[in-house]
Amino acid sequence: MAWTLLGIDSRVVLAIAAVAALPGVVALALALVSGWPAPIPLAVVSLGGSYAVSLHGHGAIDGRAPLVGAALVLVAELAYWSLERRTAVGEEAGLHLRGALSILATTFASAAVAAILLAATSVPLGGSVTWDAFGLAAAAGAVAVLARLSRRA
Repeated sequence: MAWTLLGIDSRVVLAIAAVAALPGVVALALALVSGWPAPIPLAVVSLGGSYAVSLHGHGAIDGRAPLVGAALVLVAELAYWSLERRTAVGEEAGLHLRGALSILATTFASAAVAAILLAATSVPLGGSVTWDAFGLAAAAGAVAVLARLSRRA
């Protein structure tokens, strides 16, 4: 996620984005060290908020958004998977491969959905309130789909 901060020109915005990311890094470390999964969503929200702050002052839609979203999904999936690996489970043939493929599929699917939604919202349709509401609904739908894809069974 640090690469999203590299393009920030303003030192103030960079400082705010870094401070916004700090609770996420701490929460992720806490989850991984303690084995307690509850801080993982806080980490993802904090890191996503840091990315949102990094967009301050950009007039255009950021084409990296699907990659950032997929990276956040990947962080959450890997964190949950690492916590699952701490439990004593029988060594079934192909268990690790299926877990890795599931994580990759979830990550790529979230990136694909986000890219499709980004492309749909990038089409200039005029500046009416109706289209703004439609765009807001699409963004909320994207968040719901990503949350559903990242939910652990």
